[in-house]
Amino acid sequence: ASMVLLPLVMVLSAAPMKVVTPTFSAAGVSDDKVRYFTTHFATRLRAQGVEVVTADDIGALLGVERQRQLLGCADGSTECLAELANALGSNATARGSIALIGTEYRVDISVLSNTATVLAEYSSGGTDEPGVLDALDAAAKKIGAALAPQRAGGVHVQLRARWLVPLVLGALVGAAGGILLGEAGAAYG
Repeated sequence: ASMVLLPLVMVLSAAPMKVVTPTFSAAGVSDDKVRYFTTHFATRLRAQGVEVVTADDIGALLGVERQRQLLGCADGSTECLAELANALGSNATARGSIALIGTEYRVDISVLSNTATVLAEYSSGGTDEPGVLDALDAAAKKIGAALAPQRAGGVHVQLRARWLVPLVLGALVGAAGGILLGEAGAAYG
């Protein structure tokens, strides 16, 4: 029975990370550019094996104003973001900011668990506007490495919820069958 439980525990611990990525905040950067930068980061983070829910995904379900009214939260509120993350079935929220200070851009991104624990962070040095995309790529790589499902024996393991019930039931039936077969063999030779 312990031979069955070890692989089951390994697979269950490799559940995918799902991150809500609302539009980053900005200082001195146009809204259009910030939306583009946020989408770019989300795309690169997905490429790292992390499931991402963006503001556009949320906006498809709710109008922007209706979204704020329903959530009843101020911009950047950590508690509100955690509630939203829980409602979307996510494990974490990525909060980012892009600031233009003088002639240089600065990129800062933090990923917080639903309990507001920092899971991963990235901060760039000063860069020019094209360098923002490079900084976002580097951030996605660093954060993706910290959040992506663990690899077991060099093989990428990712478990979808729809597989969980048959997997657990199969393991239980297999274990029960092994026990009954052992008892039958002992009783009947």
